[in-house]
Amino acid sequence: MTGVVAGALTSAPGGEASILVPIVPSPYKNVIAELRLLLAALDRRGGATTVRVTAYRHELPDEVARHPRLDLLGRLPHHELADQWRRASAVFFPCVLESFGYPLAEARVYGLPVLSPDTEQAREIAGDALVPYRLSDVDSLTDALDGLDRTVVAEPYAFDRQPYFSRLLGLDRAVTAQETRS
Repeated sequence: MTGVVAGALTSAPGGEASILVPIVPSPYKNVIAELRLLLAALDRRGGATTVRVTAYRHELPDEVARHPRLDLLGRLPHHELADQWRRASAVFFPCVLESFGYPLAEARVYGLPVLSPDTEQAREIAGDALVPYRLSDVDSLTDALDGLDRTVVAEPYAFDRQPYFSRLLGLDRAVTAQETRS
C-alpha cells in the first residue's frame, strides 16, 4: 500500500517513496509554481520522498532543478515511462488548463492516488484516485498529502471506449429511459 505514514510517503512495492510528475513544463500549465509548492509541502512533512519529473534541468529554474528531492527524468520512451508509473507511490498533476488530463486517467488506471487541484474535470477523470487540493495553496497541498495513505483500486477498463462514452454522453441513461417507456 502507498501512502503517508508519520508524515512521509511509504514506498511503492519494491522501491522508495516517490511522486511522479509526468508533465512537460509549459508556461500555460503553471507546473513550476505548483512544483515549488509540492516541494515545500514535502519539506514540511519530512521523510525521504523523491519527486520524479519528466523534465530536463534547463526547463526548470535553478533553485527548483537543484532541490534535493527532485529527480529529473527528461523525456522517456513509453516503456521507461510505464516503468516509472509502476514504481511511483503517487502522482502530481497540477494543471487546470488541459483538455483531458491523461495523467489523471493514467493514475486511475494504475490505481495510484493523484494530487491535483479540485476541479470538476479532475473529479470526473481521476475518479476515486483523486486527492484534491486548492490550487496555489501550500497549506492545502500539505494537508492533501495525508490523503495519499489509502489504497486506490486500479480501474484498467475505466476508459474503454464503449462504457466510457456511454457514461460520458449519458447513453446508458438514455437506454434505461427508452426501456422504461416501452
